[in-house]
Amino acid sequence: MRLNEAALKKQIALLQRIGIPSDHEDEVPIALSPSVMGMLNLVTVAINHQTTPVHGVALTGTIFGRERRGWDYLRESFLAAARHDASIVSPSRLAEFTIAQLNSILKGSPIKRPKERVELLHDIGTKMCEAGWEDIDALYRGAQRALLRKDGSGILQQLAAFRAYADPLRKKSNYFCAIMQNQGLWRFRDPGNLGPPVNYHESRLLARLGILRIADPELHEKLRRGWEVTEEEDFALRKAAYRAIVRVAKALNVSPSAMHYLDWNFARNCCTRSNPHCTGCDASCVLPTRYRIGEHENPRCVFSDICPSRDLPEGERLLDPFSETIWH
Repeated sequence: MRLNEAALKKQIALLQRIGIPSDHEDEVPIALSPSVMGMLNLVTVAINHQTTPVHGVALTGTIFGRERRGWDYLRESFLAAARHDASIVSPSRLAEFTIAQLNSILKGSPIKRPKERVELLHDIGTKMCEAGWEDIDALYRGAQRALLRKDGSGILQQLAAFRAYADPLRKKSNYFCAIMQNQGLWRFRDPGNLGPPVNYHESRLLARLGILRIADPELHEKLRRGWEVTEEEDFALRKAAYRAIVRVAKALNVSPSAMHYLDWNFARNCCTRSNPHCTGCDASCVLPTRYRIGEHENPRCVFSDICPSRDLPEGERLLDPFSETIWH
C-alpha cells in the first residue's frame, strides 16, 4: 500500500509549526515494585487487543474513582488486583490463570474472547517457568539491554517467542518496551530500534487524513462500512501506517514512539469512529492535557485543518480495519 506524499507533507508541516509533546504514559495511581510493575506491563499489553472494538461492547468501568475505558480500564484493573496480591502476575500464577480470575479482575466488565486472552497468559507463564525466569527483567538482563542483536537474542526478538508478542510488526512488543522505557524501568542500548506500536486507531486516523492511499475500491468500502478485512488487508494497512509514522518522526527529529503517542491520543479521543471533534471538542473529550496543542482558540482535533474527511457526512468517513486479531 502506497502513502500519499502530499498528505504526509501536510502533517509534517503542521507538526513542525506547533511541535509535539514527548512521549510518556500517564502516571499510575499506585506504586508497585519495579519487578511487579514489569510483569504487570507484560501481562496487560499481552491481552490489550480489541478492547474498544468496532463491533461489540467496549471494556469500561469505574476504577480508582474514575470512569475508564479500553486500555486504561484494563491496566488499572490489574493494578488494583496486584496491589492486593502481587503474585497474580507471577509466571507460575499466569500458567494457571483462569477466565474466572480475569472476570474478577475486570469486575464483570465484558471483554471479547476471554478464553483466548487467558490462553495467551498461559503461554507466557508456561514459557517463563520453563526458562526459569521469575520476572521479565531476566529477559532484559539476558539481552544485555539491546532491543535487537545479531544472534537473535535481543529483547524484541525474544519477546516474539510468546504467542501474544509474535506479531511481525511487533505492535505489542514495541508498546511494552515503550512503556518500560517511559516508566524508567528499562534503558535500551539501541533505542533507535524501537518502532511505533501501530493499532486500529492510528490506521483509522491516517486513512481519514488521506495519508494511507486506499486505492482498492473493495477495501475502501469495507473501511467505510466497518466490514471485516482480511488478515492480509489488515497487515497492509498497519504496515503502511507504520511507515508513515516513522517518516513523520524522522522529519520532526522525534522518536517513532513519540509520534505514535500523538497519533494514538488524537485518534482515540478526537478522531473517534462517530462524532469526531473536527470543529470542536465537547465535554466528553478526555484528550490528555499535554496534547491540547494547536493553533485554534477552541479545542479541536489538531489535524482538522488538513483533514480531507472533515466535512464528510456520517457514514462516509472511514472506520477502523475490523479484524478478529490478537495483534492490536
